[in-house]
Amino acid sequence: MDAIATARRAMDSVRTDLVGTTHGRVTVDSVLHYGAVDLDPDNLVVWVLLTGLDDEELPEWLTLTLDRWDVWQSAAVDRTWLAQVRDAVITKFQALDWPNARAMMINVDSARRVGMNGGWNYFRG
Repeated sequence: MDAIATARRAMDSVRTDLVGTTHGRVTVDSVLHYGAVDLDPDNLVVWVLLTGLDDEELPEWLTLTLDRWDVWQSAAVDRTWLAQVRDAVITKFQALDWPNARAMMINVDSARRVGMNGGWNYFRG
C-alpha cells in the first residue's frame, strides 16, 4: 500500500463529502491531515475545522473519541453530529483498506482559532 497516496485519496473524498456541510449553525469549513504515514499509517492525524459559532463555543483540540468527550462540554455543538463526522472520515479510510482506521486520530477545532494562531503552526501545539 502506498500510504501517502491512499491518505490523499481518502482525504479528497472526505473533503468532497464534509466541507460545507452544516448542522445547526456549525459548518465544516475545511479538513486536513498530516503525519509520517509512509513510516507508519498510525501516524495519520486528521483535523476537521469548524465555523459558524464563536470560538468559545467550538471545541478546542478535541479528539473525537467517546472516552474524551467528558473534557469538553458545550451545548452549542451536537456530540451526535460530531460522532457522525468522525464516522464519515473513518468510512472513507476503511473503503481504501486503511489499517486500523477506527483508531485514527481525528480532531476538531475552530477554523478561526487556527487561523488567528498561526495557521499550520497552530498544529505544532
